[in-house]
Amino acid sequence: MVVELRPDKGRTPVGDGMSSRTIFGSSSGSWTAPVLMEWELTQAQWTDQHPYDEFNFVLEGELHVESDGERVIARPGDTVRVPAHSQGRYFAPEYARMLAIYDHNPEGAGSSREGPEPVRSSADPANRTAPIGGG
Repeated sequence: MVVELRPDKGRTPVGDGMSSRTIFGSSSGSWTAPVLMEWELTQAQWTDQHPYDEFNFVLEGELHVESDGERVIARPGDTVRVPAHSQGRYFAPEYARMLAIYDHNPEGAGSSREGPEPVRSSADPANRTAPIGGG
């Protein structure tokens, strides 16, 4: 078959304020082609580190990403890349929906993840200015 249709089966909750669905591929074990996922965050955050590049294309809302001491705020149409082996902190003070693309992982190297957890109030200075690793 040349054309493959994958019907939408909806997102699965993965914690408070977070849901996801795999659109194409599998992020379990090893893979040789990119994995495409949809994520939705409502006042939620998590931190992770992967052995592969991660790209997030924002569809709706506002996604804040910190990595290697830098912070960006991505809005609809923006794409954020966190390089392989870098720790990334992703959070939506209100709401964000995005497509995530995980680069290939042929050796099946593992990832680390903390969260999800609720986002502190946007008025909390620690939520607005704290770089990865505290500070």
